[in-house]
Amino acid sequence: MNPKVIQIFTEISEMLEVLGENVFRVRAYQRAAEMVRSLGEDLEDMHLRNDQSIEKLPGIGLDLHAKIVEILETGSCEMHTRLLKKLGSGILNILRIRGIGPKKVKLFMEQLDIRSLDQLLAAAESGALAGLPGMGEKSQAGILEAVKQMTHLQERVPYAKARRRAEDCVKFLEECKAVKKVTFAGSLRRKRATIGDIDIVATGKNLEEIMAYFLTYPKIKQVLGAGETKSSVVTEDNMQIDLRVVEAESFGAALFYFTGPKHFNIHVRTLALKRGWKINEYGLFEGTKKIAGRTEEEMFEALCLPYLTPEKRESFK
Repeated sequence: MNPKVIQIFTEISEMLEVLGENVFRVRAYQRAAEMVRSLGEDLEDMHLRNDQSIEKLPGIGLDLHAKIVEILETGSCEMHTRLLKKLGSGILNILRIRGIGPKKVKLFMEQLDIRSLDQLLAAAESGALAGLPGMGEKSQAGILEAVKQMTHLQERVPYAKARRRAEDCVKFLEECKAVKKVTFAGSLRRKRATIGDIDIVATGKNLEEIMAYFLTYPKIKQVLGAGETKSSVVTEDNMQIDLRVVEAESFGAALFYFTGPKHFNIHVRTLALKRGWKINEYGLFEGTKKIAGRTEEEMFEALCLPYLTPEKRESFK
């Protein structure tokens, strides 16, 4: 929920730290990102209600409130764009590499003028990183491997290849006794020509057991994150798989939400708000009462919409 605002505020804090800005300013954006991450409501819903609820959020002053509204209305933030222009957009790719934070990025930039993954890769391959303060052969080797992996992950995969991997993972999950339903969602379900990440949604009698079982998938090369409701892994063929587990009563809502695409989700959220309802990956709600969520068909019917296949949602206008 609220991924765009979280992403932009996090990246602003990181770029400010790279530039050596005041620590209190850096922390203000870090805290704002953390607050939004813990928020149990969609900021777009709050903004559409126009009831000043965003202004009342803890730790959100006039400046941060204005930036949240700017992101919600335009999808971008002028300050974020300005920082990117100053540092170079490649800095964000470097910051996504495990084990590299703003302090190391600042070091690489000041000592070797590294501002992109290609430049970082070249420095690691030439041995230049090992000679930097706080670095060494071991750190350099780790960065070299991480950069190569990230380069692979950024490449979109042909639909057929991604589908084979997704079907293999789904088949593996179906062998778990705790699983009742499991399928893939996202751009793969919408049959896009190329796929980024593979999204899988599952439900069953024991969500914790399902998640633990997923992490034993034999094709996993690296676990990027493991949580109660979502885990992300990288497979041997360098594809990222995100698994989300939900209760059976929310399976349809989760499949609906994570199939997307974004413009379709925004449309149905607006429809729900006009009726005074709220929609998210857990269901369709009127206040605290759940109206729908067990199946996708139930979601469409409650919204008074004809059922649309995932492919038609892709081209929905």
